[in-house]
Amino acid sequence: MRTRILLVEDNVELLPVYAEGLADFGFDDVVTFSDTTNIVERLAAAYTGPSILLTDVFLHPLTATRYLPELAPAGLKLPVVLMSSITDPIQLNSLVLQCQYCGFFSKGKNAQIFLSQLALHLADMADRAENAWAAYSERQHARAMVRGLKDTQKMSKEKKLEVLRHIVAFEDAADIARNLGVGTTTVYELRKEFMGWITEAHTARRLQAFIDAVRD
Repeated sequence: MRTRILLVEDNVELLPVYAEGLADFGFDDVVTFSDTTNIVERLAAAYTGPSILLTDVFLHPLTATRYLPELAPAGLKLPVVLMSSITDPIQLNSLVLQCQYCGFFSKGKNAQIFLSQLALHLADMADRAENAWAAYSERQHARAMVRGLKDTQKMSKEKKLEVLRHIVAFEDAADIARNLGVGTTTVYELRKEFMGWITEAHTARRLQAFIDAVRD
């Protein structure tokens, strides 16, 4: 299955059981986290495609109610499924108020039944994961474009010409960025600007040729 599962569980005995169990149900891309140290940054690094966050609640050093509110400000608005051994209604209602999540599963004594129910729910959430990833990718692309435009505006004329010389030679954007010490997005923005010049020049020549032909 294309969707990646980001599994946060600090019980080192249960963690491999859940990961292997999910793999048996078709989720072969499972990234595991055994603690919540710098968890937001680690989740962001692992968020490279459609993903669902599957997390225990009572974790060390940060509980789910502590770290989940930090995801959205970091740009991570992926679907979240909570799992816990708690069954007390008051505690469950407290979780509802503190966390926005897309499902809650109580860990039962029978791991196989728990995992089968969980896997069915995760499979139903695949479309939501795809949509969340698409929105995240669009935001990241937009931010990269803004950074590239700002860098281009700050760049000196001499530096722009140096980059353009390599663009005209049809060199790879990543190589240009690495060799000249500029951002890859900046190279793409200059390349787009350059292609616009070519198109405008080509159009101008065609228009002039048409005018000349009419005059003749």
